[in-house]
Amino acid sequence: ARSEPQTVERHIILERGDIPLVAMSSSGTLVLSMGTVTQNRLARVSMRGQVEALPVTATDFRGVRVSPDGRKVAYGANASTFVHDLSIGSTRKLVPDWSSWDPVWSRDGARITFHTMRPPNDSLSTLEFDGFEVAADGSGSVRRLFRHPLVAGPQAWTPDGRLIAHGLHEGGQTTSGSDLYVVSFEGDSARVQTLLDAPWNETMPSLSPDGKWIAYRANPSNEWALYVRRFPDAAAGVWQVSE
Repeated sequence: ARSEPQTVERHIILERGDIPLVAMSSSGTLVLSMGTVTQNRLARVSMRGQVEALPVTATDFRGVRVSPDGRKVAYGANASTFVHDLSIGSTRKLVPDWSSWDPVWSRDGARITFHTMRPPNDSLSTLEFDGFEVAADGSGSVRRLFRHPLVAGPQAWTPDGRLIAHGLHEGGQTTSGSDLYVVSFEGDSARVQTLLDAPWNETMPSLSPDGKWIAYRANPSNEWALYVRRFPDAAAGVWQVSE
């Protein structure tokens, strides 16, 4: 049954103009970015609208993700990726200053995947994107998962170990807009398959806990709305779930 939306907070910072910086864990922890263009801050908000400011500020947050257990928040800021512990209030830089963003927690909360266009000591003749993975506690080394000219932003892991991402249209740099992709892994190799490819934008995909549904933003009529499809059979129908 369809329910009416309930306002929780109105003053949410938008990333790149129209993408809300909001994240919620399966345990119900909601974290969002608030403030002004020059000084943003993170806040934890209850479902009753009670706001608790967190001791985390930045001029530019690039992705905010709550861990599956609701105890930590990963985010990109100041050209790096950080993890803030909600229980003790500490913040740790997870990776060096690689212009990294789009941190994504693994389903068990043990690892974080992130994306960058500027890996260290690496010269690229053409624009390509890199996806990396690192232990959420900062231990061990950073491992590259993929390099691809289209897959620009990891977004969610499937139960069977595939990565849902958004990126450039199949036309690459010459075509504006975004499509949805699935990255599969076998050993050290990565295979990229198109999930949704349309003349309009599809972006910010999120997977249901059971991995059977995918929600995403799209603008087929030049107006952004939320849509839901079955996964992995995206051709089985589409439902618009917001105005």
